[in-house]
Amino acid sequence: MKKIIVGLLLLLSSAIAVAQADSLSAMVLNAHDQQPLAGATIWRDGNAVAIANKKGQFVIAIKAGALMAVTFRGFKDTSFTVTDTHKALVRIVMQPQSLAMEEVLVQTGYQKIAKDRMTGSFEQVDKKLFNRQVAPNVLSRLEGITPGLYTAKSTGETEINIRGLSTLTAGGQPLVVIDNFPYEGDISNINPDDVESITVLKDAAAASIWGARSGNGVIVITTRKGSYNQPLKMSLHSNISIGGRPRLKEDKRWIAPVDYIGVEQWLFDQGFYDANLTDVFTRPVVSPAVEIMDRQRSGFISNAEADAQLALLQQNDIRQQRLKYLHRPSLQQQHALSLTGGSEQLNYVFGFGVNSNRANSVGNDDSRFNFNNTTHIKLLKHLTAVVGFTYTQQQNSNNAIQDFLMNGKVVYPYARLADAAGNALALEKDYRELYTDTAGGGALLNWKYRPLDELKYASNSTRKNDLLLKLGLRYRFSKALNAEMNVQAERAATNQRNIYNRHTYYARNLVNLYSQVTPAGIQYRIPKGGIMDENGSTLKALAGRLQINYNKVLGPHEINAIAGAEARETKAASSGYRTYGYDENNLGFVMVDYVTAFPIYNNLMPSLPIPNIGFGFGETLGRLLSTYANAGYSYKKRYQLSGSVRRDASNLFGVATNDKWSPFWSAGAAWRISSEPFFKSALLSNLNLRVTYGYNGNINSGVAAIPTIDYLPAAGQATNLPYAGVKNLANKNLRWERSGIVNIGLDFALNTIVSGSVEWYRKNSQDLISRSIADPTTGLAAMQLNLASIVGRGMDIRLQATPIKGLLQWESQLQLSLVKNKLVDYNNPVANLGAHVAGGEVLNPIRGRDPYALISYRFGGLDSVGNPISYHNGNPTQLYNLSLNSPTWNDLVESGPVRPPVFGNFINSIQYKGFTLTANINFKFGHYFRRQTINYSDLFYGWVAHEDFYNRWQKPGDEKHTSIPAMTYDADYSRGRVYAYSQATVSKADNIRLQDIGLSY
Repeated sequence: MKKIIVGLLLLLSSAIAVAQADSLSAMVLNAHDQQPLAGATIWRDGNAVAIANKKGQFVIAIKAGALMAVTFRGFKDTSFTVTDTHKALVRIVMQPQSLAMEEVLVQTGYQKIAKDRMTGSFEQVDKKLFNRQVAPNVLSRLEGITPGLYTAKSTGETEINIRGLSTLTAGGQPLVVIDNFPYEGDISNINPDDVESITVLKDAAAASIWGARSGNGVIVITTRKGSYNQPLKMSLHSNISIGGRPRLKEDKRWIAPVDYIGVEQWLFDQGFYDANLTDVFTRPVVSPAVEIMDRQRSGFISNAEADAQLALLQQNDIRQQRLKYLHRPSLQQQHALSLTGGSEQLNYVFGFGVNSNRANSVGNDDSRFNFNNTTHIKLLKHLTAVVGFTYTQQQNSNNAIQDFLMNGKVVYPYARLADAAGNALALEKDYRELYTDTAGGGALLNWKYRPLDELKYASNSTRKNDLLLKLGLRYRFSKALNAEMNVQAERAATNQRNIYNRHTYYARNLVNLYSQVTPAGIQYRIPKGGIMDENGSTLKALAGRLQINYNKVLGPHEINAIAGAEARETKAASSGYRTYGYDENNLGFVMVDYVTAFPIYNNLMPSLPIPNIGFGFGETLGRLLSTYANAGYSYKKRYQLSGSVRRDASNLFGVATNDKWSPFWSAGAAWRISSEPFFKSALLSNLNLRVTYGYNGNINSGVAAIPTIDYLPAAGQATNLPYAGVKNLANKNLRWERSGIVNIGLDFALNTIVSGSVEWYRKNSQDLISRSIADPTTGLAAMQLNLASIVGRGMDIRLQATPIKGLLQWESQLQLSLVKNKLVDYNNPVANLGAHVAGGEVLNPIRGRDPYALISYRFGGLDSVGNPISYHNGNPTQLYNLSLNSPTWNDLVESGPVRPPVFGNFINSIQYKGFTLTANINFKFGHYFRRQTINYSDLFYGWVAHEDFYNRWQKPGDEKHTSIPAMTYDADYSRGRVYAYSQATVSKADNIRLQDIGLSY
């Protein structure tokens, strides 16, 4: 009986085995040490189906003929086709792939070169790294991911600086190249979702091929392309980012209403406002609290009524009103659709992008539409054509109310924008409320300013269009030799239109100011209606290039070379004008007299012409003609030599023929030490030494070698005639700015665990155009001459590591940059050294110092009554006007640079069973900033408050624990400025910041 049961069980198990699908049992191993690769991903017919366990093993259902693949970070992909489904255990051996030896092509804008044969300094940003952030523009996404590249946002726009400063007046932004041609338009036009990769060229060997425009470095952007013999693929990308309202309550420029009114009461009691209260000529703005105090003093209200009214004001908080009515959560939407494909004869890519952004300030919105197409066509066996078309349209609305300037004053902290029912309330604007209530006896237009109504009537917009066409032909003579011709045409237009309709305060105020009330009625010099300011600019650029490419491998020898010529013309035009009496409905307008100086209503100001803001026309034409050559030689992939030369000629420079053409060149060498037979190291799998030297250049389009003049309008001139002014004098010696750069780099790899590079560079920028005192007989105070020079040096360090491998994998990357600049030659001395005392991140050229040095007045603390102690001729003083107007270097202090000499980032990625956690930490060290503080002159006259008010000196002994001066009635301007710009208000700006963090599956 037992035998029968056993037999039945065996038969049943066999039947079950036959009914089941065949399976594959395998182990994934490292070919280097035969250790299991836990966490390897197993693919079947293009789909991920399993992850190897701690022993590197997996079991999956399989059928004969299935296409299998195994992938693992740091190893070459392995693929095979299943032929036998009955093997007990399959061993899959994966070959390590050195992090430093990957065959990656570097795009320079002229050619693609294998990464391991580059001698110059460059950084590659692939799609994965570039898309870490979801910022709507290209430059913002580069922040914190590229060694040597520093981004600054102090001016409201992103400014990029590569390896320090190379110019004083030509603009510090790097050259941006898109698909092999310089891009002349607004970089914000570029859709980040169209970007395939970015290469940053940092030294002369990498960037000198771009000649006179490469002194600040080059950013080469490569957009997506299609592939031959590829079926149609569609990629849809969409993201939404939500941000909060601004943190107004963290703004230090604040004093509580009860304390602010207390200051006003203190000033009122001493007669501070009497002049304004009795001024019947200019009718200056007076705050509501001071109006209440004046009515109380004049007997119009009782003390109790005044106290009650002031108590009500003390309950207000303009910050809450602004958060409620003027701000909102921000919303950014980015949507992109990409279609790629190809046949044997052509390939294509179509990209569509739509961005819609709502700022956290009500009234500010922007949108962008992008279309991009690139098509490659095989016309003949050896002839290929490329056609590209890119179109961008941007629409921006800038209607937000950021500041409430009241006759040059900021809004007081107890102001209200709306009542309890939400109705718009009026604020004082240019004139005292008691005056505007009765001016004109009802004949004038309403003279009230209600911010919430202004928000409703505002119509300020900017529209940008950019059209880019590309055509190219490439003919292959042989496997080694080919020639190409490329042409690019670009047309960009910007139109900015600000419409102040007849309901806006701006329009009503101007109409009233230029009105005259007579017994016969009211006479309007400015017609009732709207006002339109319109400014437009156009850019037309045409570029063409002819180039020959040669690439040949002869045994151990490898040669790659290019030579070519290109021409470029850029024409920029601008115009601006104002229209009065503008009606948006019927497009009507009224002509006005811009020349005659008309009397201002009630003599509030002296007679003035009607404002014609923004009127003018301008045009610039730039031509550049260039020839160039670049060659590289490699022997046994062990020794690399490179060289390039370029000559540029421009219509802006050089009356003399010798000065019109300027050569830029570079030379470089690399030695792969790890490929030498004598090099035997179990630790180092790659060791490569690189050395380069060469010259880059910069163009300053704001100067010319021949005399130029500006034509100016007749408005405001005593003669009522147009006139001209000299802008530039002749300068036959005007020449290119040049930067000589030496770069030494060492690339290394410790098997598959750690790799990296260390680079040291020195940059000597010469013939920099700067302002210099001119001969008085020329009639000009200064000229722009090639007289300045800057020396910079620094290091770029990159370390990549995979500390943990397996089912749990940790990858990290550390990037560190060190940079130091010094202005060596400069010939524009200032009469007052105090001109170098600045408050923010501004260029501050001083010979022998960092161009971004932060200079302050020397501070000696407070005396026993709370007055600051400054210095003059090296001695303590309280004659503050001397410290301001005639300081010596002994009276000033240099804290350090306002831009960090040390910066970098630390990127980490942790993977586990399909989950990926990434984080990027940025750091900046060694720089300084100036803190805002209380300035009593600004507080009394401009209503500008600051929380340092609470930490001020108030009684003897306070000078031992505070540096903030006492509040004095005279509010001496010199006293306040000496303290506000002293070393006491300088702090270190070192910071560590979490740039981004992401989780994906």
